[in-house]
Amino acid sequence: MVIRIDNIELSVSDMERSKDFYGTLFGWTFTDYGPGYAGIQKSGGGEAGGLRLGSGSVTGGPLVILYSRNLDES
Repeated sequence: MVIRIDNIELSVSDMERSKDFYGTLFGWTFTDYGPGYAGIQKSGGGEAGGLRLGSGSVTGGPLVILYSRNLDES
């Protein structure tokens, strides 16, 4: 059974510090779409999510989209 995180979107309060932190920690690279959003680039191309500028913590936490080859089995 294959289940994986397919996309994640994080709310951040400081875009530049967050890009530096996640870039250093996970090796992520980003595409800026203006001051309020930066896409997280997949190593093979495309995007794996993004950083969204917000005012601190968001109720419910990050938006996480999971992928499964067989939803019924999962």
